[in-house]
Amino acid sequence: MPPKKKTGVSKTDIKPEPIPDEKQQADSSGYAFTGNIEIDFPEYLRALGVSHPPIVVMHKTNSGEEKTPEDIQETVHELITHLPRVNVLYKEESEGKTTVQNIVQIHFRNFQIREIEAKAISQCLAKLDKLESVYFFRTRLSGEVFKLVTLPAFVKSVHISANPSGENGDLWLAAVRKGIPHLGFQGNSLRSDDLIAFANELRKNNSLITLKLNNNPALGDDIFRFIFRSLVQNKKLVSISASNCGLTDELIEHMTVPFAKMVEMLPAEIYEWRKKRMELVFSSDSQLRLVPNKRKDEKAKSTPPPRKTRGNKDAPDKKRKSQTWATSSSTDTSKPLTKAAPKIVTIPDDTGIKREDKVMRQPGNRTLCHLNLSNNKITVFGILHLAEILEEQLERTTDAIALRQVNLALNQKCWKFFDDTEAFLATQRLIETMRKLEKTKWTDVLQNHGLTIPPLSPPAAPVTPAPTPSKK
Repeated sequence: MPPKKKTGVSKTDIKPEPIPDEKQQADSSGYAFTGNIEIDFPEYLRALGVSHPPIVVMHKTNSGEEKTPEDIQETVHELITHLPRVNVLYKEESEGKTTVQNIVQIHFRNFQIREIEAKAISQCLAKLDKLESVYFFRTRLSGEVFKLVTLPAFVKSVHISANPSGENGDLWLAAVRKGIPHLGFQGNSLRSDDLIAFANELRKNNSLITLKLNNNPALGDDIFRFIFRSLVQNKKLVSISASNCGLTDELIEHMTVPFAKMVEMLPAEIYEWRKKRMELVFSSDSQLRLVPNKRKDEKAKSTPPPRKTRGNKDAPDKKRKSQTWATSSSTDTSKPLTKAAPKIVTIPDDTGIKREDKVMRQPGNRTLCHLNLSNNKITVFGILHLAEILEEQLERTTDAIALRQVNLALNQKCWKFFDDTEAFLATQRLIETMRKLEKTKWTDVLQNHGLTIPPLSPPAAPVTPAPTPSKK
């Protein structure tokens, strides 16, 4: 007989439909990455719904110096119209017989980075293992969007320029929490309120090495007072650049605090130190830990019940030979009893915090090496005060500061003063102090970094023209 035809599909032939994943549907765009950022970045944005994505322009570089956005050549039309661009700098390196293009820098310019662009940046930069620097120029970044940008672990520096400040400084706080060693917030019209949370974050930051805050004239002395105060607890920051930030002599007077040998701790700093100290004490087996005493009911439970005796209560109990030997050996006073000393567990404290004269003090900053304060409003009196701070370090044999380079150029515009004036006498003392510094290890401080003092001479008196004879 011929086989019967199947009229339907059996239950075993039906495959279960996959359960749709909401996250996969939200992230899936249908675009297959090619590995070429020149193609992937604009096409991926188109797949996400961006109609006019920025153009990616490749630039070849062979020098080891890092280029800024101003170093990249652009046409006059691009400079005038501010066209959106992604400038990619790469190096050609030969691997055997093939030549490989390794991307080292990326500059995002003249377009707003939203959540969609942040997603595209994270996807396109994920496999760039040679990327070192990322620049954001006129991108209107916000703190919430910058948190979504995932940078490769090899990125060493991030620079944000010409960007309006975010709400409550959330952008700058998000940037320092990325763990990038070198940060630059230059030319953003920052205010002092924008960096208060950032300055507090510097106290416990252990990743930031270089900080550039140039061309923010609205910052002023108040916020840098917080930043320099945070240097007492920050043991990682090496360089600070604050050119054209509206700084005056008042800031120089407060610089003696972070660079002092011992600095008085603030109540908030004492609280944080004691909190960490107590956590360390309780986590270790230390004698400093408080052991609670046993209660009476616990002692009653722990004591053994009395032994039961037979016959006369006053009669002594009969003991075995082993018990008599043990008691005789225990009552033998010829051998002194040696009690084992308790194990002392110490908790090292490498912070150097001491209590002196009922005041808690901590060591000052010993890591900051470079300080750029050029093009500000610091006068000859502030420069002299900073030189005297460095002169005090000459007397120290230990615990000297690490500051070796100070740039104070373009602060005091005119160095010509009248004799016997305070500015004239301060300039003479400054020259003597600088000569002392030049004879010692501070050979690069002050003078070799842009500060030049012309020969002192009083300004010439104004020449008045001779009166013309009157005609009668």
